[in-house]
Amino acid sequence: MRKTTGAALILNLAVLLACSGESVTDSAQVSATVVPIRLVDEDPLIEIRINGSPIVVQFDIGRGTTVAVFPPQLESISKRRVGTASSGLSMTGPTGERPIYEVDLIEVGDARFENATVVEDFHDEEYQDSFSSRLDAFGFFGTGLLQKHKIVIDYQRRELTLIPPESPREQQSICDGVELALMQGQDWGLASKVVTDIGELVLVWDTGAPESGVLKSRTEKSGLDLNDGDTLSTNLFAFGSNDIGPEDLVVWDWGENAPPFDGFIGYNFFADNIVCVDIPNQTVFVKR
Repeated sequence: MRKTTGAALILNLAVLLACSGESVTDSAQVSATVVPIRLVDEDPLIEIRINGSPIVVQFDIGRGTTVAVFPPQLESISKRRVGTASSGLSMTGPTGERPIYEVDLIEVGDARFENATVVEDFHDEEYQDSFSSRLDAFGFFGTGLLQKHKIVIDYQRRELTLIPPESPREQQSICDGVELALMQGQDWGLASKVVTDIGELVLVWDTGAPESGVLKSRTEKSGLDLNDGDTLSTNLFAFGSNDIGPEDLVVWDWGENAPPFDGFIGYNFFADNIVCVDIPNQTVFVKR
């Protein structure tokens, strides 16, 4: 378990609201686009282009932002400042404010997003240096640009498929498997209610999480004596009437910075399943 990765799991409501509803243009994109995923340990990496320049970023659906870029790489990008992201909460505490910029074009495979926003990444310089030297990557790509899309995450084929609403009907119906509901109206990203052996949990879907996890504060409420890094094995892992357990959840101790949810659906789940996230219809499809 790499605790540095846990620091990348950010609860930043102001960034979510500022970036997920931005002005985005898909007018030239009427077909699905397939983007290669490079897996380094538990990190899914993709290459995007900002104003034509390539940059490798982690694909992180646990973020509601569009793209977060490290400051040195952000300096070389032509951009216009349009606002400020208010401080949020990470595993290490408050993140502080960060500037938001508008760029002319972000490309992900053949998908084009015009007049899209980019935020300066909140991590400290030591974390950013460690992240970039280990992964040769320089930021994070969240779900802010994909609010109208279906997203197929297939680690087995090392592929990410983006399906815009204008794509042909046969592409729209690509999602199959067990249908699971996303929560409506939550402020911390894509989350689902899951019934486990210790009761109902609110878990955030997060490709940036190195494993599926449950917060220590939640296991304590159930009277369990588990420490940071221990594993909670639950036979029941049910979304409504659909039980797809068993599942292992690693205990994460966020201390006083614990967010207002119970844990994450992370790397091991995506490695074992093909996951299609239908953001417009607030649904997830899981195919083993």
